[in-house]
Amino acid sequence: MTAFADFLEGPCPSKPPESANLAAELAVGLVAAAISLAGIFHRLPVLPPEALPRRGSRARAGPLESFWKQGWGFDWLYDRAFVRPFLWAARAGKDDLLDLVFTLARGSRRP
Repeated sequence: MTAFADFLEGPCPSKPPESANLAAELAVGLVAAAISLAGIFHRLPVLPPEALPRRGSRARAGPLESFWKQGWGFDWLYDRAFVRPFLWAARAGKDDLLDLVFTLARGSRRP
């Protein structure tokens, strides 16, 4: 553990330097956040209505936009790589030897 701690000691010192003024650092961060939010909220009312996106305003999205909105195809890939093989294996092993053992153990009753 000390080797990793020593490795991180250079870029991530365990205690802040003595000259750190936490109040000044917090004030600078709050001012930066306030300026950013003020710029966003200042510009919103001045935008023409045509510049704001509307739902259903376009007839058809291009292939790249469709690919982007469909999550880069990860749902399709996950379905093909994990879900379908698992379902296949579950259906194929539905009446295997282990199921037979448990069926016999409970007295051959099916619910």
